[in-house]
Amino acid sequence: KNIPEKNSLICAVIIFISTMTYTWATAMTSFPVVMAFKSCNIISILLVAICCTRVRDKKLNLGPKKIIVGIIISLGVLRSVSLILSRTIESDIANLSIILLVISLLADGFLPDFQAEIKSLYKPQPTEMMEHINKWVAIISLGSMVLSMTFVSAFTYLFYHPLFAFHLICLSFLSAFGQFIVYTMIKLFKQHIVPFIITIRKILTVLISIIIYHHRTSWIQLVGMGVVI
Repeated sequence: KNIPEKNSLICAVIIFISTMTYTWATAMTSFPVVMAFKSCNIISILLVAICCTRVRDKKLNLGPKKIIVGIIISLGVLRSVSLILSRTIESDIANLSIILLVISLLADGFLPDFQAEIKSLYKPQPTEMMEHINKWVAIISLGSMVLSMTFVSAFTYLFYHPLFAFHLICLSFLSAFGQFIVYTMIKLFKQHIVPFIITIRKILTVLISIIIYHHRTSWIQLVGMGVVI
């Protein structure tokens, strides 16, 4: 209740940009490529934290040990991504997906810093930050659907495909539960801890996807993922 709407709106816009560019990129290229690329958000987070952080609380600043760990993680991720991209990208559409993923990474880099600023200045509860930011994300998302004239077609598709609607509802509940955990970690720890944990989750997601859908991988790619973990 004490968070200014401006701060919540900025975080919501960053989340919207990150999610939309990520979604478009997912439609253009393979899932392992997208997830491996998104794991590079550690790099953008490090750059923002070191070069242009807005947080004035020294207790929330990124320490030298975290920077070293982040660099090691980034090297492993970059190795995996470079190998995956060298085997996968062959078309102009894929090049567009790279641009979208870079935009998504930049948004991911600034989001923890803005969240840490809110935490430092206003000390909200996890549910308060989650409520304020998600309110604006919902408004922006609905507005974009109206402007792009996809609002009616989207809900028509949901009506005629109930199984898709069921999966979407399940995804929403899981996302809400995951967000609550994320905002709780933001409340309890430094803002940089969350991306470190999420990066490990993304790599594990890639491994599970490789096993289930039999994506072609080399032993060098698996070694790169091992370095990240």
